[in-house]
Amino acid sequence: MSKEVLKLTKMNLSINLGINEARISQDNTKKRYFRRNIFTYVFLTLLLVFYSANYSVSLLNEKTIQYIPVMALIEVSGYIVLFAFLRAGNEIFNTESYEKLIVLPLKPRSIIQSRFLAMLLENELYALAIYLPAIIVYGTHASMTASAVFITILLALLVALFPLTVASLLGTLLTGLFARLKHQNLINSIFMMLLMLAIVVGSFFLSSTQANTNTDAYYQNLANSFAQINKYYFMGRWFSSAIVSSSWLDALYFALVSLGTYVIFVLICTALFVPISQKLKGSFSKKQYHFDSKKMKRTSAVKAFLAKDLKMYLNSRSYLVNTIFGSLLAIVGVIVYAIMMKGYDYSKLTFNFESLVPFIIGLLLTMSVTTSISLSFEGKNWWLSLTLPVSNKTIYESKILMDVIVSLPGYLISTIVLACVMPFSIAGYIFLFLVPLIYIVFSAVVGLLINIRYPRFDWNSENEVVKSSSSLLFSMLLGIIDLVIPCVGAIMIPTHYNQLYLALFMVLIIGVTIFLIHKLNKIQLNRIGSK
Repeated sequence: MSKEVLKLTKMNLSINLGINEARISQDNTKKRYFRRNIFTYVFLTLLLVFYSANYSVSLLNEKTIQYIPVMALIEVSGYIVLFAFLRAGNEIFNTESYEKLIVLPLKPRSIIQSRFLAMLLENELYALAIYLPAIIVYGTHASMTASAVFITILLALLVALFPLTVASLLGTLLTGLFARLKHQNLINSIFMMLLMLAIVVGSFFLSSTQANTNTDAYYQNLANSFAQINKYYFMGRWFSSAIVSSSWLDALYFALVSLGTYVIFVLICTALFVPISQKLKGSFSKKQYHFDSKKMKRTSAVKAFLAKDLKMYLNSRSYLVNTIFGSLLAIVGVIVYAIMMKGYDYSKLTFNFESLVPFIIGLLLTMSVTTSISLSFEGKNWWLSLTLPVSNKTIYESKILMDVIVSLPGYLISTIVLACVMPFSIAGYIFLFLVPLIYIVFSAVVGLLINIRYPRFDWNSENEVVKSSSSLLFSMLLGIIDLVIPCVGAIMIPTHYNQLYLALFMVLIIGVTIFLIHKLNKIQLNRIGSK
């Protein structure tokens, strides 16, 4: 690998993580951004470690223990493919830096390799957070030879390469395919959401086939599922055999296919880099200067800002896909639930489902609110909002309304489906529709307040603010805490206090929301990001 590629890789990592800015800049906000980014990476890493270790321990059975390595590979591949696929096109064909780099004496191949390696190093951290706990659990409960241990260490360096290459290749082809389309970002986002829906639906149905109260049958179903994966997924079969059977030949197959796929990816991207980048740059410039006098009309300031915010939202693939996942999960979850639980006798439940279901729907719908990064997404154009003759209340209202509109389809579909399939009381139906709606507004207000506290306007790529935003992480954590507490109470509270419990919580959340809106309207725009 050339020194040119290594230098560019170092530069890309420094930009993505904000290392140089934090080290050299005298601006304390740069250092705060860097610390928040590191906190986000560490937090997500710890979550993945906990999940991987916990799931691996659940497989410590004579029927399933041999499948822990392939389980780790599937988890790593699924995580990387899902999230790298969302950012591959933006990372490889970055329109912001294209004109700066293309005039330099740099080969397109070097630019592509450096950007890919920067993504690989970032994803390797998450891959190891899943891979190492699983392998440690497996190694402490299964007899591993010295050869198997050495193979395991070598495969740790390659575990993220194949899925990241596949995700990047698919993202590149998709970016090239939609580069000239008028609504390329919207079409691209819809395609990605369909992919996410397919993954979620597949996970639901896979879980349903494994769910069984009989422990032996449960482990047998798991063993059968992993055996099928080994049968049809050649990389999983080689990976598992290399670790479980100490097969150097299978380890070599795994390494050669991973590296070979990477070489093919680089060759394809090298041929497509300049044409796709030029198409994207031309499309980007066209969008910035489009004007149609026939569509000009008078409207209120809130509606104008709302239309602008919705247009920005729909034109950003990363923003749209990352903040709509909760709504998609709610829709898919209730539809699959309705199919699986048709004719179920709810009288067998040991808790009152009427007090729990509304909070679960609220939790899903508020997993990632748009307001947590809506101000930061203005980026370097934030000064326009500061200079326009509009009140801060107008801008805040447009951000909150956009979040409500985005959440509305998921809210309506999930609540209507549940109302049709579950036997609620009259009061239960009222709470089913009111509680999630109240939580949508509440989470939108909280997300906006958090974004005001932790804004970021100096980003160069959408992925920086969408993926590494501390305000998005904090709002997700706060949203989970705000809903887990009432969910626990809903399970533990006696049935005859169910409606009173829900009513009191609704009043409490409404009161807190009104108080926060009052506090929000007092915050002046020029104070945001000034510290």
